[in-house]
Amino acid sequence: MGLEELSNAIRVYPNPASSLIFVESTNRIESIQLMDMQGRVLQTTNGTELKQSIDLSAFDAGIYNMLITSEGESMFHKIVKQ
Repeated sequence: MGLEELSNAIRVYPNPASSLIFVESTNRIESIQLMDMQGRVLQTTNGTELKQSIDLSAFDAGIYNMLITSEGESMFHKIVKQ
């Protein structure tokens, strides 16, 4: 699977979010890393589900990056915490 296919296969919602954000994919999601804008990993979620949720309630409002890995490919997705 190439990066373009991965991008089309993954849906992140709602964005912006205040508490929970969902990551849904047509392929198994291997891991999700939530990072601040300096690249520090704040939270890592591992699994093999097609849909995972990330709880943002403990984090300050701002912009974060998520590194989503599925089928051996990784992509970044920017999210906004309200």
